[in-house]
Amino acid sequence: MSSLQPFRLAIQSNTINIFSTTLRYTSEQPSIKTIKIDKNDLKKEYLKAKLYKDGCTEVIRPIVGEKQEHPKVEFCTWDCLNYALKLKEKGLNPLVLNMANDEHPGGGYLVGAGAQEENLFRRTNLFQYHESNSHWYPFQNAGGIYSPNALVIRASEQENYKLLSVPTKMSFVSVAALKFPELVEEEEEKEEEKEEEEEEEKEEEKEEEKEEKKEEEKEEKKEEKKEEEKEEEKEEKKEEEKKEEDKEVEKKVGEEKEEQKNVNKKIEYKKYTLTPEAKELTRQKIRAIMNIGIDNGHDAIVLSAFGCGAFRNPPITMAELFYEIITKEFAGGKENLPKTYRHIGFSIFDDKSVMRRKDGQGNVEPFKRIFDNFVWK
Repeated sequence: MSSLQPFRLAIQSNTINIFSTTLRYTSEQPSIKTIKIDKNDLKKEYLKAKLYKDGCTEVIRPIVGEKQEHPKVEFCTWDCLNYALKLKEKGLNPLVLNMANDEHPGGGYLVGAGAQEENLFRRTNLFQYHESNSHWYPFQNAGGIYSPNALVIRASEQENYKLLSVPTKMSFVSVAALKFPELVEEEEEKEEEKEEEEEEEKEEEKEEEKEEKKEEEKEEKKEEKKEEEKEEEKEEKKEEEKKEEDKEVEKKVGEEKEEQKNVNKKIEYKKYTLTPEAKELTRQKIRAIMNIGIDNGHDAIVLSAFGCGAFRNPPITMAELFYEIITKEFAGGKENLPKTYRHIGFSIFDDKSVMRRKDGQGNVEPFKRIFDNFVWK
């Protein structure tokens, strides 16, 4: 059991009680006051929840005649809800991706699990949208649930889930990533890694050339010395013996280098990706996420490392698939393109559940590499 589990369970129980029974709470952050909740308003909103059986084929994005600007693509390591609330303060209408469990509403929220969906259920009334529509489960492959205007009443786990003095409405799209997908070893290494290896090889070659040059100079000096000291047989013999010793040392060093190369090959981290079939299915899921937001009038979306925690999807592959869909299908810059977003944000952080490489790299680095300081080409 996680040390946080009892705390999470207590918070979840209190959240359910606030939305289902008391309909009021005393805020803790940033000021103390009593907040009342309108039960009819809650119900009116969660009855608007929509099921998309296939967010790829059900949604046809309208064509916009005039030129649309490219979406601003942004990377951050903030909590996803805090980030979305900041976007809302800027006048945007954000949608937050809930990385859902496709079989059970809220995954393990009733047992204090720590994934993103459970975190959202503790901080909002998103549980009402899903529990009241439990017959929609399990999701189909590219299916999802749209939940408009859920009420955010709590701060993040890092802020101890403090009750907010300004509850704010936020909409969510719930789509499930592939769970424990089959992984295959990549046939080709990343171009960047190839370049790094080539640079290392070049440096090694330069060092070897220097050593060879030194040896050549050394041999030349030896020959000169031999010519000068032909009559001194003893000295010549010493030089020959030294040469033999140098050869033995050089041979030994070469053998050790070769042995180390073999060791490095054995411990080299193998790079894994999704199978072609899993990649295509994940593309459909990403399209569904993006399409559902457009279909409901959102101009901003907050995305995360989709399935890269407990579901064990490789973050490098996921970041690349998001990049592919966004740049190919949600770009602006021209007239007569399908409607797109004004803002696409990635809220990425590492926790204990992330799929780490042997070098310690988790979710942040792959997404940061692609989306931080993003520039449209």
